[in-house]
Amino acid sequence: MNRLYEIETYWVKKLNIKVEQIKDLEEKTLPVAIFIASYAHKDQRRLNGDYYYDHPEGVLKKYRKFIGLDSDMKYKIDFETYEKNGIPSRGIQELCVLHDVVEDTDFTLDDIKTIFEETDHIDYYLNYIEEPLKILTHDKSVPYDEYLDKVLENRSASIVKMFDMMSNLELYTLDKLGEKEHKRALYYYESIYKINNKYHFIENCVKTKNELKDIGVTYYVRYRSTYPLLAKIVNYHGYKYENGERVDHRYVEGMLYEDMGYEDFK
Repeated sequence: MNRLYEIETYWVKKLNIKVEQIKDLEEKTLPVAIFIASYAHKDQRRLNGDYYYDHPEGVLKKYRKFIGLDSDMKYKIDFETYEKNGIPSRGIQELCVLHDVVEDTDFTLDDIKTIFEETDHIDYYLNYIEEPLKILTHDKSVPYDEYLDKVLENRSASIVKMFDMMSNLELYTLDKLGEKEHKRALYYYESIYKINNKYHFIENCVKTKNELKDIGVTYYVRYRSTYPLLAKIVNYHGYKYENGERVDHRYVEGMLYEDMGYEDFK
């Protein structure tokens, strides 16, 4: 079965919406990436019982907050300035949500490439997503230290891996905290240090924000929800929908995408 059709059919059925509503979202690259990842991870859980997609979603949230795209942002994002100062922007949000798809699901790199081609985003995919996504996909036969060395060779893969590790350090993601988890946490902190020591993401981000302050592009941009339907997909946990609206009384409105827009990337 065509994988894009498979994804579209799933969400049309689960959310009780029209396929045209999905097609409208596919005009942007980040929604396409979210469609793929949320569908690919839909039946997976973390060890603590949480829906697995909460993890890539958390990585995306951390990156967005890092560069100022959180719901209370005070900075007008000038991506050219970020890029000039060594902070990758193009393709990073998509990589945040896609980073575990090939490693942990039955989707292949070719599947993802084909979907971006079918949604008319192949140039963007080839230029900004394909290579770092390959690097981020850990072949379990390769020792992790060797894998991380390869990640460190690519700036885009490195910033995603940094926030991936930060997300995995959150206590609420654990099912226990024993010696193994303690050693892993120490390893992650050391790895985050190595990544930042090479690329200075933290220092360069502060520098960029200060530059934007100095030239006056601050204080007035606040992103709002551009795609309410995307919030439903991100926060879908098996509830019942009618005409795209949840009817289960237990539903609590998802918070991540209510105050975040996606007009910042094409």
